[in-house]
Amino acid sequence: MEKKALQLSQANEQLRHLNENLKHLVKQGIEELHESEKRYRELLESVQDIIYKISPDGYFTFVKSVVKLRLGYSENELIGRHFADLIVPEYRKIILKLPMVHKADGTFLVWRKELPIHQLVF
Repeated sequence: MEKKALQLSQANEQLRHLNENLKHLVKQGIEELHESEKRYRELLESVQDIIYKISPDGYFTFVKSVVKLRLGYSENELIGRHFADLIVPEYRKIILKLPMVHKADGTFLVWRKELPIHQLVF
């Protein structure tokens, strides 16, 4: 009985040690994630280009605030709008008729029979 109690105590101690180690690793991972997010935000804010993200169906899901300075639109005015709303009306139908494939990196591949594949970055 004492042998079993000793084994149980040792196993319990190992579990406590593993748990503490896991807590430390999680805390360290969270700190690294926060630092990475901070660097990303600083980089994003330091760039004066328009940076945005659109959904696979062409709607803005993120727009950097510099868009107000560059285009006169606030972030809130663009979020949820289709990118075609920013294209001059006489070209809008042409652009929307082109077959486009949305890639995971936020770019589109556009195919026209008379032209090779073009890559548009919106």
